[in-house]
Amino acid sequence: MDAEMKQTPQTSASQSSDGRKPKKKLSWFWILVIALFAIGVLGAAIIPQVMEEESSAPSLDLPAATRTETDGGWGNVELPAVKPTESDSATSGFVPAEEPAVTVAPAPAPEPEPEPQVPEAAIDTENVGRPTAEDFTWLSGVLNGGLPSGATLLSDGASVSGMWKGYLMFVEDGQIVVQQLLNAEIMAGDRAVTVILDWYQVNYGDGFHEEQGVTASTYDGAIDQGTVTCYGMSGNLELTSFYQLEGKQYAVGTYMVPSGEVAYVGLVRP
Repeated sequence: MDAEMKQTPQTSASQSSDGRKPKKKLSWFWILVIALFAIGVLGAAIIPQVMEEESSAPSLDLPAATRTETDGGWGNVELPAVKPTESDSATSGFVPAEEPAVTVAPAPAPEPEPEPQVPEAAIDTENVGRPTAEDFTWLSGVLNGGLPSGATLLSDGASVSGMWKGYLMFVEDGQIVVQQLLNAEIMAGDRAVTVILDWYQVNYGDGFHEEQGVTASTYDGAIDQGTVTCYGMSGNLELTSFYQLEGKQYAVGTYMVPSGEVAYVGLVRP
C-alpha cells in the first residue's frame, strides 16, 4: 500500500494539469541537417539558370599573350575593338556617335606640260653656194621697215664669221640701175675683221651675167657692237646689222665706191 502511494505522485507529476504530455525539443543535429538540405535544394534550382545565362553571353576571341626571348616577359596583348550592337545600345542606353561625313576634294587638273623647245638646226656657214637674185627679195622690206619682229641680233665676231651670199643694189632716182651678186667671207676676231668679196655676176639692166676680168677684193677693218666697218682699194664696206630669224642669218649695210656712189648691201646664209 505504501509503494502504490509513492508511485501515484510521480505519475501525476509527469502529466500537465490538463492531462496532455509535454512536447519534446528538437536537437541541434537535426536542425543542421534540415538547413543543409534546404541549401542543396535551392542551389540545384539556381546554378543551372546561372550557367545557362553565362553560356548565352557573347564571347570574345582574345589573342593569347606571347612570351618573347627579347623582353623576357609577356608581350602586350592588343584587344580587338568591340563595336556596340543595336541590342546593346537599347539595353545599356549607349548610343554610338555617328561618324563625320568625309568630303574628298577633287584632285586638281594636271597643268599642261610646256612644249619642249626645239633647238634651231645649226646653220652651215661654209657651204652656202652661189647666190641668185631671188635670195634677196627680203632686202627691200628691211631697208624700208627695219628689222623684222622676232629677229635675234648677232654681235660678236664668232657669230658673223664664215661664208655668205651677197647682193649689191645701186639706186638712182628711186630706180635700180646696177645689181651685183657675190660671195663674201668674213673673218672676225674680238676686234679685227677681214672681209673678202668674190664678185660673181652683174646686171646693168640687161640681165645677170658673170663679171669679166674682176678679181676678189679684200677689206680690213673692225667689229664694234655688231657693226663691221672695213676699207679697201675698191671701196668701203659697212655692215650695220646682223641678225638671225627662222633658221637663217642676215646682214644689211652699205658699200661706197671711190667715185662716191653708194649701194645697199644684203648678206644671207645658207
